Amino acid sequence: MKKSVKRILVVILAVIIASGAAFGIYALSLNLKAEKLKSGRFELEQPLSEYLIQETQAVIDFAYDIYDKEKHMENSEYVFVAKFNRILGTVYSDVSVHLDRGKIYSTPFTVYEAKVKYVLKGEVKGGETREIYYRGGVTADGKWLDTEFGGPLPEEGSTYLCFAFTGTGEGFEGEICTTGTSLNTVIGDFDPANVPEIVGEYEHVLSGRNEKMKKVTKIDGYIKLTVTYPEEINSGKHFTLTAKVKNIGGETVEYTLPTGTPDMHEEIKIKFPSKPYAYFTDLDTMNRMFTCDIVEKRLEPGEVFTEKINFAPGSMFSPYNGGGKDGNDYYYDPGEYPATALFEYISPESGEYVDVSVNLLFRIV
Repeated sequence: MKKSVKRILVVILAVIIASGAAFGIYALSLNLKAEKLKSGRFELEQPLSEYLIQETQAVIDFAYDIYDKEKHMENSEYVFVAKFNRILGTVYSDVSVHLDRGKIYSTPFTVYEAKVKYVLKGEVKGGETREIYYRGGVTADGKWLDTEFGGPLPEEGSTYLCFAFTGTGEGFEGEICTTGTSLNTVIGDFDPANVPEIVGEYEHVLSGRNEKMKKVTKIDGYIKLTVTYPEEINSGKHFTLTAKVKNIGGETVEYTLPTGTPDMHEEIKIKFPSKPYAYFTDLDTMNRMFTCDIVEKRLEPGEVFTEKINFAPGSMFSPYNGGGKDGNDYYYDPGEYPATALFEYISPESGEYVDVSVNLLFRIV
């Protein structure tokens, strides 16, 4: 009888040891998987459309009304239009192991390669390619698509108006991040010369909140030229000038550009009559390479294009005709600087070039 009891105890002990070892191996396996998830970026095994969307219910309490344009602009670190070219992979944040449930929990971020098309706010430049981390993506087990509201992720090749922030969490620290609540689709192909209405509305909110603006308009023949810029410019601080050209005539207007490179701001020229060699540095085109092919453009009756230029009030390269030096930059001294904004087109009647210009007065304080 005693031998039978001993045998039973030995079997129970063996089972306990085996179960503990199995559990230990299982726990180790889960922890190794969790560490792997934290270690890098994972490529998608199939197109996004092939994944099932995970049905989740969440109550999200925002610190402000995201539908209030002014508050949305104020609380966003970056606001820009970008084309989401392609998906680079998925990274996982907030990775944790729950042994009692046998699961690994994490928050996926889908990493996109995106080209910035237009900047309203933040330290990004138009024309540059950036990685954007979107909250949501393929779950760690590779079976589901986890999104903020159970909707689709941004589509590759589509253009969006992004409200973004700099990430601070594990896996996306220091990266530009956005979410489903901060992404608005820009319909069709985005053209900086014809800014969509939704972008213009946010742009108006930004300019109206930050500074008083001056607007000047000139109507000459077929063209109405309107230029908006700050009444005062702080010395050494960058500013934005917006020019709108509208064909108010009944015929198509043609004009030529000295380069076919997009977004080089050749449509509107800013000149300083009193200083022929003086200029404000165009920050969007500075150091960009461009071609020298002449391009013919057309402006149909009633058509409008808008050109937004981010300027530094001085020369970024030399003090020639400029003011004081600030680091590696040379800014103009405080004072008033008369200038002219010029649009040149070909008259449908005479076939000759016609200049439409408005007088500007930059006041640096």
